Amino acid sequence: DKTPSQCFEEVKDDILAIPDDAIAYSKMPYEEAMQEGQRVSALVEKYHGNLINSDINPALLDTIGTRSGAFAHSVAVMDSFVKISESHIEIYQKKKKEGYEIRRRLLETLEYVFRFDKAVLDILDNIKNGAGDLDMIRDLNSIHLLCKNNQDRLTKAHVEQSFIDQALEYYTELSQLTAQIDIDPKRINEAKQVCAKAWTYLWEAMTEIYAAGRYVFYDEPDIQELFYIDYYQR
Repeated sequence: DKTPSQCFEEVKDDILAIPDDAIAYSKMPYEEAMQEGQRVSALVEKYHGNLINSDINPALLDTIGTRSGAFAHSVAVMDSFVKISESHIEIYQKKKKEGYEIRRRLLETLEYVFRFDKAVLDILDNIKNGAGDLDMIRDLNSIHLLCKNNQDRLTKAHVEQSFIDQALEYYTELSQLTAQIDIDPKRINEAKQVCAKAWTYLWEAMTEIYAAGRYVFYDEPDIQELFYIDYYQR
């Protein structure tokens, strides 16, 4: 059996070639839609001999398992991007609070160490005027540069280097997280679009197979009722 990833790679070009204006969006939850794909694949496997005698394109029967697997893969990829985004946001919120605390402590330390140095105090006043998360992140870099340029004075005041280094570490990490948080929604939207196209590709075969099944088993209502979308029947 092919994995969902292998299924997707096999029909990737066909899926991506679907025009945006031809997308058939699923009204079912993704989990239900995946189950429906698995169910129709099982029906084809069980009743292939009957379905092949209808007017259906045999290629739809032959590829239904691959189409179902490709859709399952696209949903899994989208879910992974959503989880990654949630993780980035969670980490950012925690690191952001720590960044504000480092900024506050360093500003207080520098104001004391340079209490007689008006030029440095003016720089610190400008830094303190920043408002918002992005300003806080930039402030950490500005504070680190200020410390780097006045290393001798800070050493004499016994300010620990590790404390100063934290400003650069948090500036770097928070900048990367901010960039990632900006990128994540784009990746999720792209994955959703691929997911919708994969569903369209599956839906194309599914609707034909269900129509063929209802036709072939018209006189066998117990089997015919299997060829309706289970989610809507429930």
